[in-house]
Amino acid sequence: MKYFVTGGAGFIGSALVKRLLDLNNHVTVYDDLSAGKMEYIKDHITNKKFKFVKGSILIFSHLLKAMKNHDFVYHLAANSDIKLGSKDIKRDFKINTVGTINVLDAMIKNKIK
Repeated sequence: MKYFVTGGAGFIGSALVKRLLDLNNHVTVYDDLSAGKMEYIKDHITNKKFKFVKGSILIFSHLLKAMKNHDFVYHLAANSDIKLGSKDIKRDFKINTVGTINVLDAMIKNKIK
């Protein structure tokens, strides 16, 4: 299987990525690194079944292209900074709501169930 994990460089996402790779799957991590960290996924960089794509779920054209030819999507990208979200509710709306719509739309356009 080919998995696409948004937010895969985050603490939780990286644990999922490790498990998927341990099960011998192909995994693409799509993360803008605003909250995620390369240190969480650095051990996978040399794995031929692993790919990292730096990108935002808010940039639909990039997301659509990166998601192509995958079988399954785990969507974990979100604004996890609660303090910042309460000060800037538009940021939460964009990332959490518009970003999720972009992920779902990219799945539909890429025919991912």
